Amino acid sequence: AGFLGAKGAKGFRAYLKSKFGSVIAAWRALDTDGNGRLSFVEFCDACRRLGYHGQLRKLWDELDRNGNGQISVGEIDPEVGEIVGTFKLHLMYKYGDMLTAWQQGLDLNHNNRIEENEVDACVKRLGLSLDSKKLYAMLKGEHNTGLTLAEFDPEACRRLQIGDTVGISGAGNKKEFIEDVEGIGTDLMWPKDVLALKWEVEGREMPSRISRWREELKRGDLLRVKTALYENVRGRAGLYTADGFKKAMIARFGSLFVAWRHGFDLDEGDRLTFSEFCTALRRIGVHGDLQALWRELDVRDNGHIEFLDWDPATDMVIAEFREKCAAAYGNMLLAWLQGLDVQKSGDCGEKHFVAFCKQVGFVGDASGDEDPDIGAKRLFALLKPEPNRRRLRLSDIDRKAYRAMTTGDFRMLNGTPEPSEKVSKLDMSFDERYEASYFFQKERGFQASMKSDFSKSCRSVLHPERQYDAPEDFASLCRRRFGSVVAAWRLVLDPTHAGKLNYADLCAAARRLGFSGDLKELWKRYDSTGKGFVSLKDIDAQADRLVRDFFDLVDDGTAASSICGGRDRGGPRSDVQGYRFSARRTEAFPLLEPALRWK
Repeated sequence: AGFLGAKGAKGFRAYLKSKFGSVIAAWRALDTDGNGRLSFVEFCDACRRLGYHGQLRKLWDELDRNGNGQISVGEIDPEVGEIVGTFKLHLMYKYGDMLTAWQQGLDLNHNNRIEENEVDACVKRLGLSLDSKKLYAMLKGEHNTGLTLAEFDPEACRRLQIGDTVGISGAGNKKEFIEDVEGIGTDLMWPKDVLALKWEVEGREMPSRISRWREELKRGDLLRVKTALYENVRGRAGLYTADGFKKAMIARFGSLFVAWRHGFDLDEGDRLTFSEFCTALRRIGVHGDLQALWRELDVRDNGHIEFLDWDPATDMVIAEFREKCAAAYGNMLLAWLQGLDVQKSGDCGEKHFVAFCKQVGFVGDASGDEDPDIGAKRLFALLKPEPNRRRLRLSDIDRKAYRAMTTGDFRMLNGTPEPSEKVSKLDMSFDERYEASYFFQKERGFQASMKSDFSKSCRSVLHPERQYDAPEDFASLCRRRFGSVVAAWRLVLDPTHAGKLNYADLCAAARRLGFSGDLKELWKRYDSTGKGFVSLKDIDAQADRLVRDFFDLVDDGTAASSICGGRDRGGPRSDVQGYRFSARRTEAFPLLEPALRWK
């Protein structure tokens, strides 16, 4: 190979590559102050320090081609200066500084070093036609463990170590390698500092570095305090945030829509006041900072919340479905009778529901999906109150139409749309006032229900064979809705835990449960002795016995009284009784865990 010191600039480049692996790695060792250029004195000291022997004056004259008394990496190796300078210039154009470029453009997997494939991906994102393999070889040193930030840009590494992520502690050398790019300053403009460009766009004078540093420290302190508060709240029992509340309701009911219908909006008023909200949370066994939770949910600050405040996307889908049905049929009851329940079976399957949605032009949230029916399928799954249900009923789709049909109020069958503006009765004629009266509309709806199109469906709702009018069927309804009669008793029938119901309480609770039979007959059958109240024992004697035996076993009469409505222990607990009850624990467990059974 010969003596490299006698071969001038070419031998000097070969010496640097053999010692450091690349010209860039050698330049880091030469340019100790990191200003991007070397004077003759600095050059001589660096060469002696590195152990290079040769005619330094002759080598200097060969390297300093422009005669400005300084040399850069581009004068040592023009190809390296052009390629690396172009790469760094476009990184500055896109990201503003080299630390941001490293974090957002190069080290995307955050392992603190980059490989050739990451450099290649960055070059493609920048839209450059550089040889990424050659570029990586120029940047990398003699080792094969990847390129670190300290090797890529020492100034950016220093900023990262002191926590200066926005470049306010010092300007650094932003011209390193860039000044070797051909055409810089004439055909190509110099990159501007990100913060300076931001303040220039906003038309304000950029504050001093000390002020910017203090502002950054203040912002960091506030972020740490906020994070600590969030972690403290997250670790506490109960619900404290709107996101946590929504996740809990989805886990409990399956969806926010089912939670709204079957857990909160029981009076079908389509809105909740704060007192109703708190009552509903206590009823389903949820606790936490209710006032803070209410403030987060009441986003419009109007004193009440609607389903729109809970889930705007789902509310929009359901509103679109109702608008399409109203446009095609007039109202939801006619849409059910003429479009959904065409076989007069009282329910509707998914396949027919999807076909109906396609007929009325409902799309839902299926935009951009390969399956055009996905929006209708998602709505079908959303409307189901129980995940294992395969068919929908009118009560699942529209509660107003269901209530009108079950009570025999068939005014919706008239198909008369509600006027956009109310007309005063003083401005109506006698015939118009008569036709607008309640009794006329109800009679007209009853006559419409007798037509062949509606007679079977309207009669089926009130037919005795389709009602839950026997005590066994009422108990079956409780088990289907809540998993057990005990769960229905604790959550709906007797939420105050009084242990007994009078006639008015039973009627109100049965309607909330969805019972549509003869309430007087139901009361007579349960209160057969005329004692004036109904207890759990009257509805399900076996479940009542199991609960009493369990609490007698654990010797807790208070809990047994609150559920069963009385104290009938029958003597002290014995070991024989505990042994016998253990064989029935699989029957008692679902009765004592109603919250887990209620979906």
